[in-house]
Amino acid sequence: MLAQARARGTAIDLHQIRLQDLPYDGEFDAILTIDAMEHIPPEDWPLVLANLHRAARPGGLLYLTVEEVAEPMIEDAFATLTQRGLWTGASGETRSTWRPSREVE
Repeated sequence: MLAQARARGTAIDLHQIRLQDLPYDGEFDAILTIDAMEHIPPEDWPLVLANLHRAARPGGLLYLTVEEVAEPMIEDAFATLTQRGLWTGASGETRSTWRPSREVE
């Protein structure tokens, strides 16, 4: 895809970088990640979100899509994370009581 964009001249500067390794600091007015987060291991989400936040200029926008999956898949993911010690819940939260800290509108 990068080669096609270069050939068409649709971008000035192109880089292929893992979201976990983003080096940018306040360089973008807007950031789009479309169907990318489902390819990131759950334990890397905090790092990736921090990197995306850091890459945006103050007041910048982040457009993020995450594939919607069936409830059994979510339950399996939480069970796996719990077994691996990556989900402990905060303040006594359980999977059934957990809600995102900021509701998406």
